[in-house]
Amino acid sequence: MAANASSPEALPRANSRLLSAAGTVNATIVKASAAQLFELIGYNARASAVYFKLYDKATSPDENDTPTHTIYLPASSAFAIPLNFYFPSGLSYRMTTAGADNSTAALTAADILALNVIYT
Repeated sequence: MAANASSPEALPRANSRLLSAAGTVNATIVKASAAQLFELIGYNARASAVYFKLYDKATSPDENDTPTHTIYLPASSAFAIPLNFYFPSGLSYRMTTAGADNSTAALTAADILALNVIYT
């Protein structure tokens, strides 16, 4: 059955890609206006967990901001996480090696590979 024109399946999708994480928290603005997040896909090559922190923000997030969601990415594993989160102000993220909202614990280069953030 074809998707209804107003259903989420019918919405055009965009993809923000990060082929290989830098040795930072990788603060990124995905979209500087309202956004719907549908899926995170990638690989955590790190031997321990990574914390993917999402922000309702049109500017680059830092440790002074409180994430709307924190997603645990298990060690040494691929992930494909379906989501349905709405960000009225904008969609941005950063990644840390510690779970605290204000963590500045940076990743090592190539900890996260082939990250795809699927959104509208």
